[in-house]
Amino acid sequence: MSWLVPPTKRSYPCRGDFLQLLREQRGWTQEELAAKAGYSTRLIRKAESMASLSCDTIADLAASLDTPKNPVYPEDLVSDPLASAKLFIESYDRYERDMIQHCRHVLAEDFVFWCAGDEEEMPIAGTYEGIDGFQRFLDVFFTVMSRPAGFHINPTFSCAGNEVVTRFRDFTIMNGLAAPPVWIVEVATFERGKIVRIENYFDTDTGQKFVHDARSLDPKSQANGG
Repeated sequence: MSWLVPPTKRSYPCRGDFLQLLREQRGWTQEELAAKAGYSTRLIRKAESMASLSCDTIADLAASLDTPKNPVYPEDLVSDPLASAKLFIESYDRYERDMIQHCRHVLAEDFVFWCAGDEEEMPIAGTYEGIDGFQRFLDVFFTVMSRPAGFHINPTFSCAGNEVVTRFRDFTIMNGLAAPPVWIVEVATFERGKIVRIENYFDTDTGQKFVHDARSLDPKSQANGG
């Protein structure tokens, strides 16, 4: 696999832990990866120690580890998914509806955001495709709900390969009714160093009950029969 966009530097620090994970998933020793990639075992050891490698070498390693089922791109070996996931959630926490402009560079063009819930019961549930689609999700969310002033989330993160799981507790208000605290789990999938998909999970039973209760407080909803 080649670089999607020509690199701007001659070399980059290799994401050694991910390289080692990919090698071990293939069932290869460092010597075997070296032979398949056409490099020395010493270079593989350096790469797994996060040493800087030339762009061509990084591309060669990616090509050696690539499979039709599990593609590997050069960008995957130099990216920082954890930092990107942190930027995404920090942008949401600080900028809410306007978050995209602060994290756009970590989102793939074909980014997909999926939110759990019954689409007939939850106004935010469903699949949102592309950057514009994600903005529609944010517009819907912050039109029907708000978050308490001064409240900030305290997320935790765990990274495994090209996937980052973020856990946090959030609070929302709808029609003046405060929701019970809801634990949210977001699973971000990366490809070529960008977030290609986020799946947003939460207690949908609690969430849908809250939305139903909040809608009952809306005079327009009552006039339309709930």
